[in-house]
Amino acid sequence: MVDDQLQLDEAKKQQEKQKLNVQFHSAKEFVDTFKHHAINTPGVKEAMKSFLDQKKNDPLSKFGSKDYPLGNHFDKSVPGILHAGLTHNKSVFYTLSGSGDTRHIHLYGIYGHDDAGFGQPPNIKKQKSLAKKLGNQEFED
Repeated sequence: MVDDQLQLDEAKKQQEKQKLNVQFHSAKEFVDTFKHHAINTPGVKEAMKSFLDQKKNDPLSKFGSKDYPLGNHFDKSVPGILHAGLTHNKSVFYTLSGSGDTRHIHLYGIYGHDDAGFGQPPNIKKQKSLAKKLGNQEFED
């Protein structure tokens, strides 16, 4: 009986995933930083493809263990902003929104620890500056 219920629950989850319409939106900053890192940083291009594939299939799933909210200065400028690790030092910054059968993923940019002000030591000025820049991004539809 319990096994039957678990199978039904799993089947429902699969149906819900199939019904979701995931739409990606890119800011110019994302396009520019992706072009730069796809050429200059080994693994970024392939990891970004994997990220997009995974989020298209299941937008609520975590992309590895380094997919979590940024918080602090970033959340003040871009509420709900997340970042997911693509390589050891590069992460994609994004938001996830929507309800019902449609989800929107807004891609803000790809940054390293030092670019985002997370290096050692942390650079609060850089964090605030990047947060403000991301908060002013416009997106393609």
